Amino acid sequence: MNTVVIKRGLHNIVDNLALGKIVALVASVLLILYPATRDIAFTALSESYYQVSIFVAATLIGLIMFERAQKREMREILRRHARWQVPIAAIFGAIPGCGGAIFVVTQYIRGAMSFGGVVATLTATMGDAAFLLLAKTPLVAIKIFAICFVMGLVFGFIVDRIHGRDFLRPDTKNVDVDSDIEENPLLSPFYLLWMVLFVPGAIIGISYAFQVDVAKVSQIGGVDWVSPFGAAAALFAIVMWTLNPLSDIRLCISERRTMTRRVTDTTNFITFWVLCGFFGYGVLESYFHLNLAGLLQSWVWLTPLVAVIIGFIPGCGPQVVVATLFVNGVIPLSAQLANAISNDGDALFPAVAIAPKASVIATLYTAIPALIAGYGWMFLFER
Repeated sequence: MNTVVIKRGLHNIVDNLALGKIVALVASVLLILYPATRDIAFTALSESYYQVSIFVAATLIGLIMFERAQKREMREILRRHARWQVPIAAIFGAIPGCGGAIFVVTQYIRGAMSFGGVVATLTATMGDAAFLLLAKTPLVAIKIFAICFVMGLVFGFIVDRIHGRDFLRPDTKNVDVDSDIEENPLLSPFYLLWMVLFVPGAIIGISYAFQVDVAKVSQIGGVDWVSPFGAAAALFAIVMWTLNPLSDIRLCISERRTMTRRVTDTTNFITFWVLCGFFGYGVLESYFHLNLAGLLQSWVWLTPLVAVIIGFIPGCGPQVVVATLFVNGVIPLSAQLANAISNDGDALFPAVAIAPKASVIATLYTAIPALIAGYGWMFLFER
């Protein structure tokens, strides 16, 4: 396998995601225009922006600033301290977002990380769903991160002991999965406008978090502008997400990109999938009178298993939806924990494009600690 083939595989993923983004934008606009779903879509847009998006952006800003303060070259550290690769991989996986896990996967492909390290980071990572939990239930999120880290550490060492460090490593040299796709320069004014909207959005979102009824104190001429502002900002985020030619697998790892672009692109991606969760839940509740929480509670023994299966789906989108169900009380912590350990986030995309066999085996391995943690938590604390 050569670098040309690898880049072609990554470009195919980007092209497919671009088509999906266009379909998603058209569907969002139609849901807003259609009278039967307009109110639900409007509410979902506003709530997803104020309750999640601004907190995701704030968290990302802090993480990226911390990341840039660290000036060590991790590749050299990994090669020099091979025995610490699994713990380092688990730590990188536990970092919220996709960047840490993607870094570990690419280092495995380049020969600087063991296969057990890949399993450790895929077990420990929650991808972008971690930001939603941090924004809505920070104490629970920290608990989940700790369990995911421990599981990743243990199973990473076990896998390396069974298979060895170079198990299923592809024969590639000088692979760069973070190149050859350019940003759209026409989007620069959009990023500036996004940050301008973020400032009042953050003030409103934080006020809501502290139970301040912003709508009562911010009406202009007797008209509530807060909800329309949030809905418009969320829709703008979705439009930007659609127009961005970069694949979501590149949102976190490119050091050539500014902090504004990294924060904006990742937040826009999460905003869309949180909106899907909010809107879907609203439709089921309003039109089908479906008590999803009661339904899942009646099949409670299956929820961790279903959550693990959803975790097999590449990408962060479905996992963000699962986290949305959890923070809304629809699924128990055992199911969220099982999904958090099973899901690989966007880290699976470069692995599938470059080392498909290794990615499949590593993903299947994560199901073991996911089922143990999910059902273990259920039997100990939820029975």
